Amino acid sequence: MSDSKSGDDKTLHVPTKKTLTLKRSGNEQGTVRQNFSHGRSKAVVVETKKRKFSIPSERAPEAPPARPAAAQPAAPVARAPEAPRPAAPQPRPSAPSVASDLSNSEMDARRRALEDAREREAEDRARAEEDARRRAEEDARRARERAEAEKAAAEEARRLQVEAEAAQVAEEKGRVKRAPEAEAAKPVKAARAEAEDEGEDDKGRGGVKRGGPVKPEAAAPRPPARTKGDEGRRSGKLTLNRALNEDGESRGRSLSSMRRRQEKFKRSLVQEPREKIIREVVLPETISVQELAQRMAERAVDVVKFMMKQGQMIKPGDIIDADTAELIASEFGHTVKRVSESDVEDAIMNVEDKAADLKSRPPVVTIMG
Repeated sequence: MSDSKSGDDKTLHVPTKKTLTLKRSGNEQGTVRQNFSHGRSKAVVVETKKRKFSIPSERAPEAPPARPAAAQPAAPVARAPEAPRPAAPQPRPSAPSVASDLSNSEMDARRRALEDAREREAEDRARAEEDARRRAEEDARRARERAEAEKAAAEEARRLQVEAEAAQVAEEKGRVKRAPEAEAAKPVKAARAEAEDEGEDDKGRGGVKRGGPVKPEAAAPRPPARTKGDEGRRSGKLTLNRALNEDGESRGRSLSSMRRRQEKFKRSLVQEPREKIIREVVLPETISVQELAQRMAERAVDVVKFMMKQGQMIKPGDIIDADTAELIASEFGHTVKRVSESDVEDAIMNVEDKAADLKSRPPVVTIMG
């Protein structure tokens, strides 16, 4: 409290306390930042206007009548002033709508986004329909190919069956056709085998040698028809083959053929040493080991082994000189005949002309100058 004294006014006054208030204007401003492509942005000031509507029926309440001033006492007493009444709260403005807060560019951006979403949805739907159509076509093509393959397999099986039946029928016809020929050839074969057996037996007794010409007409006479009274009589030599044939059984292998087979098997078991054949080997100035072995009729491996025993490691394709080839041929027991290229040329050039082979020709005249 402070005392203020003046000459005219001697009363004491208390200064009123000031309150802080926020002044709300009718217009509100805000800032909206727009983002564009390539990192650009722009700040836009948005102003929102609010209008107050007054109703005519509602009027402000009349002020109460002023009270008559009371008589001041002779000695006034200082008293504290009354605190100011708080102001009535103003009505809170309603929240602005979303559309009013958006600018034209934002509305365009949202509209474009919605249009893009619709376009993408339409493209996705068209793509899905195209995929479904393509899958349906692929399934139809596969089903068609499968049906064609099954049809081709059935036709191939039917064709093979027809060919097999035709081949079987042809085979039956051929068998029926060959049956008489086989029956007619049986007596000739039996007679020929019997003649061979008889010749083999005669050879063991010093008779006719095996391997002579056999005439089917003379060696295999047709047996005469046997009558009822001659059943017990037998003409000619009785052999095992004839006895089996007369009994009606099939003809088997003869004893002589079995004996020959056994002798051949015994000879195969006994390894007889091969007789050495002496050859005359023509040796040029140089020759390969393989060619030398061929001229000596020896194996190239044996020639290589012989040279390894001598301390030389060679291969069948290596070239050796005439002296080494002569040594190898001598070791294998062959004779050697050495020739050279000059000998071949002399043999070709030194050919004597016979007078009978010569033909006369006109002389050759040469004019000089």
